[in-house]
Amino acid sequence: LPLARRAAKLQANAYGKTAIGPWDNRAPAPVLDPDSHGGIPFETAVRIIADAYAQVDPSLGEFVEMMVENRWVEGTVGSSKRPGAYCTGFRKSRTPRVYMTYTGGASDVITLAHELGHAYHSWVMRDLPESQLSYGMSLAETASTFGETLVRDAMLKEADSLQTRMDVIWEDMTALTAFVLNIPTRFEFERRFYEARSERPQRPDELKALMSEAWQIWYGDALSEPDPMFWASKLHFFISGLSFYNFPYLFGYLFSLGVYASRERLGDSFFGRYQALLRDTGRMTAEELAVQHLDADLTQPEFWCETLAAIEPRVDSFAEVMKEAGVSS
Repeated sequence: LPLARRAAKLQANAYGKTAIGPWDNRAPAPVLDPDSHGGIPFETAVRIIADAYAQVDPSLGEFVEMMVENRWVEGTVGSSKRPGAYCTGFRKSRTPRVYMTYTGGASDVITLAHELGHAYHSWVMRDLPESQLSYGMSLAETASTFGETLVRDAMLKEADSLQTRMDVIWEDMTALTAFVLNIPTRFEFERRFYEARSERPQRPDELKALMSEAWQIWYGDALSEPDPMFWASKLHFFISGLSFYNFPYLFGYLFSLGVYASRERLGDSFFGRYQALLRDTGRMTAEELAVQHLDADLTQPEFWCETLAAIEPRVDSFAEVMKEAGVSS
């Protein structure tokens, strides 16, 4: 919590505030230099991602190039297209597709890297039996978060301006605060709601109180004020067939970062293990995957503590960028 709250406060400082509000969760990075916002051409983005992926193994970079050459990535901008991105695929041919609205920002490059991670996950499983192709939500973001972390780190290394560094690391901090503060806030509310609802129906003012308390518990002094109506506006709470839709996001985020952090420890054997881990997501639990492919025990705190410890230098880097930008914290 202290780590994520520190990141949230730093983001607030970037906008001249001492704490963030609920409406700040998806705020863009502040513009330090208007002249440096020329945009990153799509072809350049593909090269950045392919090169970053290839750092793990050349075949990963070749996969990105194949996706583009086969025209399996669609990134045009149109008046009838909404922002965002998603990955899907054809079950018969076992081939993935990525659709997005690519506008040229650093966040779009990272988003494309994220979706190509999903595509790679399905690609390495393409020869498996149909019964082994489905995996749980807690594992669904493994390859995508891994991919975007890989590309984000590569972009930071190659950044030629303070603005570019700010744009890239801002996305990192936004992910940290979203997954480690906002997602648990949702979980907290939903857990308390079920407990209260087991006794009697809850009135709107009671739901507002439960929601506000959940915000405060997780954000603490990093939050300027809660959003008491978040329970009414967040779609995930209204998916009747699935409770606690929020939990897999946090688990998947930390699990993927743990996989990423294991690269150095596993050395030359990492890529083979990573591929095998992805292939086994439809036939093993997360705990089994970690033991088999990472030599890690998810039932013990060490894996999670080491993962969070690996995030701390990223927050330190953000503080350095803020300092260079002349923003006091």
